[in-house]
Amino acid sequence: MKKIMYFAVLLAALAACSKPARKDFHLTGVHDLVVSHNGENALFGIEANPEDAWTLTSDADWFTVEQSFGNGDGSRGKGDAVFLLLSGRWIMNEVRTGTITVTGPTGSFTKTMTQTPKPVPDAPLQLKGSIPFTGNESKISLPEGYWVRAESSEAWLEVVLCQEGELTVKAGPNPVADQGREAVVHIYLSDGTRLADVVITQNAEKDPAPVD
Repeated sequence: MKKIMYFAVLLAALAACSKPARKDFHLTGVHDLVVSHNGENALFGIEANPEDAWTLTSDADWFTVEQSFGNGDGSRGKGDAVFLLLSGRWIMNEVRTGTITVTGPTGSFTKTMTQTPKPVPDAPLQLKGSIPFTGNESKISLPEGYWVRAESSEAWLEVVLCQEGELTVKAGPNPVADQGREAVVHIYLSDGTRLADVVITQNAEKDPAPVD
């Protein structure tokens, strides 16, 4: 009888040792996921027991969530999983954030996704352009990576187009035959920060008379 009890205890001990260790449901990877304005991918995961069911939701539409490992469809599943977050380029001069929430057997856990804007020059850039005295359009290259708007300092100079990387201005003929004119186009970012000052000159039909 003692031998039977001994073997029963031994079998129970072996069975207990053969069971996989239980996992505490949690998210893996760094807590805050930060990507640059150029758009990058980020990874995080779920560590869970095979039977642990989870759901995933996001409060942002500027990145997508793709499940790259595990039993699930990206929004719900069971057990371990790995997710890839994909973001596009960001040209606004402000930080944007989004939150991913994963709810499992022990509650909800979150990851914050942050995308930072392109750094801004310490001082407004000084750019130049010109228009012939007969009038025409002029295109000036602007820095890439920024959402921009433009304001002309003079009524005679019209802003035709202002977009990422490009400014187009237009003017009619210079009405003063012997005197050039000048206007400044201020380029602003989405938050009102001045990115650049573009000096546009229009020459005269003929050079002014020399001064004695």
